[in-house]
Amino acid sequence: MAYQSSFEEYDALQLRMNEFVNIVESKLTEKRGNLLNDKQNHYIKLNDLKSQEIKLQSDINNLITKQDKTKNQLNESIDNLQSQRVKIDELIKQQELLLNTKQQLTNDINHINHNLTQINNELNKSQRTLSDQLNQNLQELLKYEIYLGIKIQVLNIDLINFIFTNIDPNNYNREFSIELIINDDNYKIGNVKPVLSLDKVKLLESEFNDHKELVKFLKTTRNLFKDLV
Repeated sequence: MAYQSSFEEYDALQLRMNEFVNIVESKLTEKRGNLLNDKQNHYIKLNDLKSQEIKLQSDINNLITKQDKTKNQLNESIDNLQSQRVKIDELIKQQELLLNTKQQLTNDINHINHNLTQINNELNKSQRTLSDQLNQNLQELLKYEIYLGIKIQVLNIDLINFIFTNIDPNNYNREFSIELIINDDNYKIGNVKPVLSLDKVKLLESEFNDHKELVKFLKTTRNLFKDLV
């Protein structure tokens, strides 16, 4: 009977482990889906900005046409209507206004192009950083999640929250959490619960930026939480 009970407990444990793995895989799939949605939204925004650029370029072309027409009118007025000085002055003002408007539209296009470059660079860096961290040593991380108790929450494109359990022997369900902020190639630690000393947080952050190994970072963090118990 004891052996049967042990086997049943093992089967139940195996079932819970499989369910946990399925949950983790589902969350990772959801996170990848969110990244894909962010990427699609970015492309939509990019296309909108390109449409604006095309419209502005069309406006410039129209202004150039108007400018040429104004120049022709001005030349005709000079040649044929010397007595109508007031009209000539007005045409000159219109030409200056058109030139200023053209310059402003050109500046707007340059500004949009600059913003497009910045958006592309920021999105690509964020996606590469997050993708690299989620794919690095994935199998080892899954084992770590199953046996040591950890949940991963992707709060947004540059913020991940790690929740640890099975640390406090008096309450294995007690949660210990730490936020990791992804900023280009640098990492910063956000909220930590329960609170670790500032020196330990700074040291943990510095070491992770040096070795860039997520599993090593999680193991070190878990040990620091253990020291609090």
